[in-house]
Amino acid sequence: MGGVTDLAADYQALRAGAGAVRLARDAVRVAGPEAAAFLHGQLSQDILALAAGDAAESLVLSPQGKVDALVRVLRIAEDEFLL
Repeated sequence: MGGVTDLAADYQALRAGAGAVRLARDAVRVAGPEAAAFLHGQLSQDILALAAGDAAESLVLSPQGKVDALVRVLRIAEDEFLL
């Protein structure tokens, strides 16, 4: 299987049967006394219900309620999250 830079080989592997593509990922840390309330207003998931150590998939929503991105949210501590 090709790497991230060999997209043609990755595409052919996926078309021919089985393959996987590793994509680069970014991480965003959100922390502070208002982190949970802020994320609760930006994401589709009930962030306030997550306990420390819990994770859930969520959608990042635009002000109009349209989907901007799919993220995984990990609550690290009471006032710290990793997306």
